[in-house]
Amino acid sequence: MKTLIDNYKLIYPKIPVTDVNGSIVVEEPDNLGDPTKFQSLEINGINGFAFDHYLAKNMSSFAQIASPSTFYISGDQWDNILYDDCDRIILFEKNGQKYMLFCELKSGYLLKQIFHARCQLLGSYIKMKGLMSTVRGFAENDFIPIGLIVSFESTSEQRNNYSKKQGFDASFVRKLDKAKKVDIIGNKSPVPFNYNDFSIYHLGVPDNKVSYSFDINDIIP
Repeated sequence: MKTLIDNYKLIYPKIPVTDVNGSIVVEEPDNLGDPTKFQSLEINGINGFAFDHYLAKNMSSFAQIASPSTFYISGDQWDNILYDDCDRIILFEKNGQKYMLFCELKSGYLLKQIFHARCQLLGSYIKMKGLMSTVRGFAENDFIPIGLIVSFESTSEQRNNYSKKQGFDASFVRKLDKAKKVDIIGNKSPVPFNYNDFSIYHLGVPDNKVSYSFDINDIIP
């Protein structure tokens, strides 16, 4: 993977990549200093390369010029996930397998926020694989893409709220809260985006702690 990253740095030196040696801290800049919101996650047991927080955000500009913010298909409304971006993108290798990890930090386990996190992860994945396809040495099928949503543990009030809701978004939020993992089948979206199968995990932070630490082995044995 080092050759791939060296090639990336040569082509795109203005968007930093940092080495990850054993651990990395992912932050939500907008929440820093607010004791009521989740602020940072430390991921341990991981070695690889982390891309700058603004990478996916900077790649949204083309979509905003060329694509609508909302699609209307068969009478349904779908937000354009290419407008969205996540908090951190990390490429790493474990047990001989390469992964692309997309992280998004939230605070409360609220239907709108958690479903939006899903959009942020998928949008970042689609944009990232498009960018990396311009770099020699990148083969999409060599990587397993995974998403990680981190939030405070859901409360009984929040569970009661989303349990009464109907629709695709509520179904996703219920399933993720219960199973802590939702597998998204590639290329099944009504909007014809091109992407592989994508697993999204949820990490619930106990006691509304503003920072938390976990090991990548907790989701990848």
